[in-house]
This record gives sequence, C-alpha cells and structure tokens, in this order.
Amino acid sequence: MIIDEPTVAKRLIDPMRRTIINILADQSMTESQLAKSLGLTESAVGHHLKSLEAAGLVSIVKREPERHGIIQKFYRARALSFVIDARNMPQDIARYFFPTNIERIRGALSCLSPAGKRQISTAIVEDLSKKFADTIAEVARGHAEEEVSSVDRETFTIGLYKEALLMTLNGSGVIPDSKNKGQPLGRKAR
Repeated sequence: MIIDEPTVAKRLIDPMRRTIINILADQSMTESQLAKSLGLTESAVGHHLKSLEAAGLVSIVKREPERHGIIQKFYRARALSFVIDARNMPQDIARYFFPTNIERIRGALSCLSPAGKRQISTAIVEDLSKKFADTIAEVARGHAEEEVSSVDRETFTIGLYKEALLMTLNGSGVIPDSKNKGQPLGRKAR
C-alpha cells in the first residue's frame, strides 16, 4: 500500500504503530494478544489500533465471543507492505522518514562496496537515499494491483527494494563498472 496522504503518514511517525502494522501484516491478533506481544498495556495498544484503523491501515477481520460475553476483535494490516511516498509530504512529516531512508541506502551501498576500497560522501548518501525512497514508491505503485497474498511479506519487500535499488543506482556512477573501476565510490573516471 502506498501512503501518500500526509494525514495517514503522520500516524506512522510513531515507531510502535509501524511495529504493530508489521506484526499484523503476518497474522491477525486481538488487542490483548498484541499488548502481551509488545509488552504494552491493552489501553496503549487500543489507542494505536484506533488510530491505525481510522487511517485505513488496519481493519477488524474477525469477531469472537469469549466466555463472559466480551467480543474479541481480531485486527489485520490492510496490506502486506506499506511504502511512504514522501515526495509530496510536508517537510514536518517527511523528515521523520529520512533516517529510515538513509539506513536503507547505507545498507545497500555497504553490500555493494568492497570494504575500505571505496569512498562515498555524505552528500552522495543523502542524495541517493532520497532517490532510492522515491524509486521504492514508484516501484511499489507498479505492483499495487498485484495479488500478493501467497507471498511472504519480507520476500515481497526485498523484491521491491531490489528492483528500486537497481533503478536508483543504474547510471549513478556508484556501482563500479568497467568505466569507473578503481575510482572512489560516487566519482566517475576521467
């Protein structure tokens, strides 16, 4: 699910809400099951669930009566994966997702770069992190209508990231190729 509405994205600034969504993407759970799993009070989890449900990020998928007549509601995330498209977000919301974007690109670049053999500047990392985040949103939009219920959440997300990373780095000069072999990362050969 692509999140491009500032009011919805604002609800995901809280890391606990993102954690709840990740858990509910894999299985449906009650408020009390989530509270026990997260080490939070039921009222705290209930507050988060109410906010996520109002934003359309989770929904009630089942209701079961308990022994004492209390109806237990089972919640589930409305999508396998959520991608924030911060391109049109106000800066006061987009800034909360910047550290995640930086860590994504750092992780990818660290896997691609031989240890200690290439240099990369802060400016390049920041530029690539924005491009990578934007490309992830574009790729996710391209897959928005696909049926992914039989796919593992991490398999799906890694596939999105891989496709977006290749698009982001293609022609960026960051991946060593025959033209810039031996040059510092991010600099092109003359």
